[in-house]
Amino acid sequence: MIVDFHQHLGPRNIFPSGAGELVRSFPDNGYDDVAVGDDEFDLDAFHRLLDKAGIDTVVSIPSPNTDRAALDIGLELASRSERIQPFVTVDPRSEYRPADRFRRLLADGAAGLKIHPVQNHILPNDPALYPLYTLAAEHGVPVMFHTGSSVFPNAKHRFADPMLIDEVAADFPDLAIVCAHAGRGFWESQVFFLARLRPNVYLELSGFPPRRIRSSFPDLATIAEKVIFGSDWPSSPSLDRVVEGFRSLGLAPHEQESVLGGNAGRLLSARR
Repeated sequence: MIVDFHQHLGPRNIFPSGAGELVRSFPDNGYDDVAVGDDEFDLDAFHRLLDKAGIDTVVSIPSPNTDRAALDIGLELASRSERIQPFVTVDPRSEYRPADRFRRLLADGAAGLKIHPVQNHILPNDPALYPLYTLAAEHGVPVMFHTGSSVFPNAKHRFADPMLIDEVAADFPDLAIVCAHAGRGFWESQVFFLARLRPNVYLELSGFPPRRIRSSFPDLATIAEKVIFGSDWPSSPSLDRVVEGFRSLGLAPHEQESVLGGNAGRLLSARR
């Protein structure tokens, strides 16, 4: 089983300013075959890309976008495809009753919560987020945080410090926490340390070229049970190339199985 824990699904018009250029920098990734025009997403063509790469399941991550329809696109696509597990995002500063909204999204099939501190300028340990973490823990769904750099112009990187996530991990020991992009850039060693130290923290490798993973994380195999594969597609090369890159990391077969799908499968199956 292969689970890609980090994809941004939807037609072109759901992506924030600047994302289109990033996607176009990977002309071989197959997105042009899936995104028809600006407002269509061809699920059959998308499934063919997954089949070619051997990917069974993907997690759809909402892009940082204030448009409600764009934030909920993963739920809509998941209603038409059993291979998509949708994460959602809820900003407690713009919702009248954020916990109630998250509860409704969970009832609608949300498989997890995505927090994007860098783009949305909210600290991971903001008390306003704590009711959402409580609900996530109660329902057995993970919370994913963007950790590390972002190329978008409104990014403010002080919000991405993973030491703020450590406070959340300590306050919610039953909450599964996924550090997306593994602290890419400034905080790679801190995220690795947290994943090794905290039983409920996982290191997710989307956005890392496979050739960089070994140099950034030479001891990756020692925490293989806490490492999760993700592509960041369509801001990535073709999915089959990304999967092949992960297969070439030199991990033992059981470690590779954990990274490519076993760890993610356990997190997704914990939903109550």
